Amino acid sequence: MPIKNRLNQLLLVMFICCLYNGYGQSSDLLRLEYLNIPNSNTKNTIKRYRAFIQAPLKISEGNYIVVGGEYRYIDLAWDNV
Repeated sequence: MPIKNRLNQLLLVMFICCLYNGYGQSSDLLRLEYLNIPNSNTKNTIKRYRAFIQAPLKISEGNYIVVGGEYRYIDLAWDNV
């Protein structure tokens, strides 16, 4: 019986760890980002664009489901490689 009890405890700890390591939900409803890293010596540039939107939909009193989408684009311009 003690081995079964230990196995159950181990499975419970593993289950909690898997839940804990999940990704958290962002509190942003809308986020727009633009990043530009130029290099004047070589004319190489890196540009990144990112858009993120979320919308909470009311299911019932006090219960919501959050749907959203994300767009990412990275533009690498290499002249002297």
